[in-house]
Amino acid sequence: MAVCCESHLFSELKRLDLLLGALAERLRLDPVAAGYNQFRGLFLSEEEIDAILPGRSSAQAPECPEADALEARAAEQRRAAAAEAGSDSQPLHALAGLFGLEDFDLSVLLLCLAPEIDRKYEKLYAYLQNDVMRKWPTLDLALDLNCHSLEERLACRARLLPSMPLLRHQLVMPVNESSDGQLSLLSRPLRLDDRITAYLLDNDVLDEAIAGFTRSVAPAAALEDLLLTEELRGRLRRMHDIGVKLSLFVGPRGSGRKLAAEALCTLSGRSLLVANIPQALAAGAITARMAAKLTREAILRNAVLYLDGAEVLLAEDKLPSRQALLHALAESPAPAILGSTQNWNETLSDLAEPIPAVSFALPDHTLRLAMWWRFAPELERQEASALAGKFQFTGGRIRSAVEQARRLSNSADLSLDHLYETCRAQSASRLTSSARRVVPLYSWEDICLPAEGLVHLREICSHLNYRRHVFGEWRFDHKMSLGRGVSALFVGAPGTGKTMAAEVIAQELRLDLFKVDLSCVVSKYIGETEKNLSRVFDEADQSNGILFFDEADALFGRRSEVKDSHDRYANIEIDYLLQRMEEYEGIVILATNFQKNIDEAFRRRLRFLVEFPLPDEKQRARIWQSVFPHETPLAGDIDFAFLAHKFKITGGSIRNIALSAAFLAAQEQQEVRMYHVIRATRRELRKLGRLCVKADFDHYFEFVEPEEATA
Repeated sequence: MAVCCESHLFSELKRLDLLLGALAERLRLDPVAAGYNQFRGLFLSEEEIDAILPGRSSAQAPECPEADALEARAAEQRRAAAAEAGSDSQPLHALAGLFGLEDFDLSVLLLCLAPEIDRKYEKLYAYLQNDVMRKWPTLDLALDLNCHSLEERLACRARLLPSMPLLRHQLVMPVNESSDGQLSLLSRPLRLDDRITAYLLDNDVLDEAIAGFTRSVAPAAALEDLLLTEELRGRLRRMHDIGVKLSLFVGPRGSGRKLAAEALCTLSGRSLLVANIPQALAAGAITARMAAKLTREAILRNAVLYLDGAEVLLAEDKLPSRQALLHALAESPAPAILGSTQNWNETLSDLAEPIPAVSFALPDHTLRLAMWWRFAPELERQEASALAGKFQFTGGRIRSAVEQARRLSNSADLSLDHLYETCRAQSASRLTSSARRVVPLYSWEDICLPAEGLVHLREICSHLNYRRHVFGEWRFDHKMSLGRGVSALFVGAPGTGKTMAAEVIAQELRLDLFKVDLSCVVSKYIGETEKNLSRVFDEADQSNGILFFDEADALFGRRSEVKDSHDRYANIEIDYLLQRMEEYEGIVILATNFQKNIDEAFRRRLRFLVEFPLPDEKQRARIWQSVFPHETPLAGDIDFAFLAHKFKITGGSIRNIALSAAFLAAQEQQEVRMYHVIRATRRELRKLGRLCVKADFDHYFEFVEPEEATA
C-alpha cells in the first residue's frame, strides 16, 4: 500500500506542477505585471522557478501564446496525470468519497499537501503570490489555479464556507497570520490538519487531540455468539438492516453494550472507534472542534463511533459539551452509539430526529448460568447455578470475576473458593460507602436457638439457593412483580444471637454481610432520610450482599396519626421504606429488641420472623463450653454446669464474661481459672444492673471481690 500511495502522490504532484507552471507562464505574460516581474517574490528569479518546475525553461516558453491555448494544454496534461494517478482507492480520492469532496476541494488539499512533501513548493507559492514570506497557499492562489471566470471563482470560493466539507470536517484550516486579524479569506494561508496530512501520507495514527481518550477496536464479536435474549438480538439486527445512524445503548456496566456495538460493526464490515467520555472531560470540556475531530476520525476509519460513559454528559454543568457532541453526531454521516448507564429520554426529546434507545438489562438466571459456563466451563452445574443465583452479575462482571479467580489460583484448576472471593470483592466495592462490611466468623455449630428458629434460618438460605427454580423454572416471576427478595425480622433481647445468626447465613451462602450505618442514613432534615435510603438500596442492588439493619425500629417504627407536619413526614419515610423493601430482590435482615415497635405493614411484608429467646440452661451450658477458643489455656476447676445453672444470661453476656476473664488471667500470667470467671461474671451482672447475692455464687462467693459482695 505504501508503494502504491507514493506512486499516486507522485502523479498528483506532477499534475500540480502542471497547474503551477501554467500559472507562472500566465503571470510572465501578464502585461500589467510585466514591469515588476523581475522583483516578484523579492526575490526569486525566473531561472530558479524554471529549475524548480521540471521540463520548463524561459527559452522553452512560447513567445506569445494565447491564454486559452495555454489553459487547454494544461487541462489535457492534468487529465493525463489524473489517469496515471490510479483509482479512487488512493488516499486523496478516498477522501472525496468519504466527505463528498469536489474537484476543487481535492485541488486545495493537494495544494496544501505539497509543502509537507517538498519545500520547493514554498518558493513557488511565494513567487506566485508575490510575497517571499507567504510560503503557504491561499484561497486566492487555489482560485487562480482552477478558475477561468468570475462565476467559477465565486462558486469555488463557496467551497471554503464553514458549512462545506473542507471546513466542516476540519480537513483544512484558514490561518489568520495578521496582527490585527483582519486578513480576508482570500488572503489567509490554508493549512492541512495534521491528521489529514498523516492520512494522505498513509500513516494510520489517531488524531493527537483525541488519542488520549480514544482507541480503535477491531471487532471480533458476532451477533449470533452474544448471550442476549432473542428479543434484544432481533432488535439489534433490525437496527442494522434499516441503517440506524445514531442510537442509545442503556444498561449497567458489563451488560454487553460494547460487545453488541462490536457485533453490529461485524455485520456492517466496519471497525469500532471507542471514545471514553469521562476521560475526555477530565482533560477539559468537549468543544465543537474536538467533537468534529471524533466524528471525522470515525469517517476516516470507516468506523462506528462508540461513546463510552456518556451518562456523565447528563450533568447540568456539562450542557455545552453535550450540545457540541450531539450537534457533531447529527451532522456526521458516520454511525454512532451513545453508551450510557442512564436513560436520555428527556435530553434527546429536543432533537429533530428521534434516537432509538436499546435497553441492556441485567441478565436473568438462565443467561447468567450460560455466561458462567462460557467463562468457566469447568464448573459443575450445581456450582455454576449457585453462583448465578447468588450474584446478579452482568456478563462483564462474571468474566472479570473468573479472570481474577484464575490469577489467584495460580494453576490450571479454578478454585471455587477463589471465585466466591472475587465475586464478593466486586460486590463490596460500592455499598461500603453507606454500610460496614462484616466478616462472617460464625457457623451453625456456634449458634444456640430452639429448633424452630434454626429451621427458619435454614429456610432463609434455601429461599436464595432455590430462587431460580421457583421464580425461573416454575414461573412465579409472572405472578409476582414485587416481593421477590428475602426479608426477615429477628426479634430478641440484646445478646441473644441476632447478629450472629446474620453472620451464619452469610457464611452459609458465601455472601458478604453489610451492616447499615444508621448514622449515615437517618437525618433530621426533611427528605434526606429517603435520599440516603435510596442510595443504600441502589448500591445494594449492585452489591449482591445481605443488608442487615440492627436496631431496626429506629427506621421501621410504627406509623402514627398525623397531628402535625413532623408526623406526616415521618410517615412518608416509612411508606418509602415499604416501597423499597418490596422492590429489593436481595436479602434484608431487620433486627430489633422490641417486636411491638415494628409497623404492622412491615411485618406483613416480611417473609420470615425469627424469635431469639433467652437461652435455657441446656443452651447456656453449650454456650459456656464453646465460648473459649481451643487455644485458650483453661484450668480444670472451671465449672461450666454451675455457671449455666446459676446465671440466666444471654450468649452475648457469656461472651463478654469469657473475654474479661481471659484478660484477667493474662494480666496475672495464669491459666483461666474459675476465680477469673467469677470475677468477670460479677462485673457483667453489675453492668446489667443486677445485685450480686451470695445465693447466686454459692460456694464460689469467696471469689467475689469484698467491695462488690452483698450478703
